[in-house]
Amino acid sequence: MPTRTQNRRSLATGKLAELSVAAPMVVAHRLTRMALSGPMPSRRDRKEFTGMVLEKQVAFAQAWMGVATEVLRFQQQLFLACFTGKLPSPAQALGSAFAKGVVPIHSKAVSARSLQRGS
Repeated sequence: MPTRTQNRRSLATGKLAELSVAAPMVVAHRLTRMALSGPMPSRRDRKEFTGMVLEKQVAFAQAWMGVATEVLRFQQQLFLACFTGKLPSPAQALGSAFAKGVVPIHSKAVSARSLQRGS
């Protein structure tokens, strides 16, 4: 039976695989939209382009906060290991940090991919 760590790792790996498919599709769609808007984009297009940039900034900030939180948690476990003798697993900490980092980016890319199907 797979452990919780293995399930988390496979979930993060699956999200990364899905992200590797979704991101190029979203980029192609949005670059096409930018090219078709011409040198003087409409108000609607400018609002959309600004939203694109903002959502990426928010997703990456959330990803970095998730990674930083997991690294801090690992450092706390190392500190407690000085008193208890129970060393935390670096591989588990890395997997958790990776999982926390990929989730916000994945959710934005996948939601954008589903929106592009409708347009």
